Amino acid sequence: GAPPLDAPARYVESTQAAAAARTRARRDQRSSPVRRESPPPPGGRHLGRILDNAPIGIVTLEPSGTVRGWNRRAERIFGAAVPGQPFTELFPAATRVALREHLLASADDGGESAAFERQDPDGELQVLELAGGSLGPEGGDALMVLVQDVTARVTAERRHRAVEELLTAVVSSVPDAVYVKNRDGRYLMINGPGAAVWGLTPDEIAGRATEEIVHPDAYERIRANDRQVVQTGEAHVFDEEAPGPPRRWY
Repeated sequence: GAPPLDAPARYVESTQAAAAARTRARRDQRSSPVRRESPPPPGGRHLGRILDNAPIGIVTLEPSGTVRGWNRRAERIFGAAVPGQPFTELFPAATRVALREHLLASADDGGESAAFERQDPDGELQVLELAGGSLGPEGGDALMVLVQDVTARVTAERRHRAVEELLTAVVSSVPDAVYVKNRDGRYLMINGPGAAVWGLTPDEIAGRATEEIVHPDAYERIRANDRQVVQTGEAHVFDEEAPGPPRRWY
C-alpha cells in the first residue's frame, strides 16, 4: 500500500512529547533555582543590531502573550507578525494551548525546543521548532521565543521514510528470501520468507550477526558469498541450503 503521509505530524508530536518529558525530568532533579544570563530587553521593532541580524528567529512577548518585537529572521519566517498580536494566533487553534504551555515551561527550565506546524503566508506547510526563554530581571515577565524553520529537514525525513516504507512493502511481497547486510555480516533488514527459513521473524533477525542466525556448518559458505558480493560490487543470486523448502537468497 501507499506509505503514510503523516510523518510531519508524527515528528511534531514526538518533539513536543520529548521536550515535555525533559522539562519534567529537570524539575524533578533540580534542587535549587539557577539564575541564567539573558540578553537585555528589546525596544520596539529592533532587538539590537546583533540580535536583529541573528540567523535564528527571535520574538519577544509581553506577559499577556502578545508580540512585543521580533528580529529580521522571525519577520521572514512569519511574514505578518505585528506588535500587539497574540503569538499563538500565528498557529492553528488546535495547538495554541499546547504551544503556550510549552513556551512557559521551556522559559522556566532552559529553553527546550519542540516543533509546531502552521501555514506560511503562501498557505504552505511550515514546521517550526520553538523554544522559550526568560529575558531576566530587566525584562520583567516578558518571554523570548527562539524560532527555527525546520520544514526542509522534516520534508526530507518524510520522503526518506516514505521510500523506506515502500521498499519494505516491495521486499515483503517477494516470495523468495531477500535481506540486506552490512560489511560485517550483520542483518540490516530481511523479509518474512527469509526470516521464516530460520524459524524467526524479521524483527528477531534485524540487527543480529550472521553467526547468531545460521547453522555453524553454513556460516563460512554464506560469509564467502557475502564477500564475493562486496569484492565484485555486483549483484548475485545464491542457492542456499536451509531448513524447509528450497529458497533463493538475494
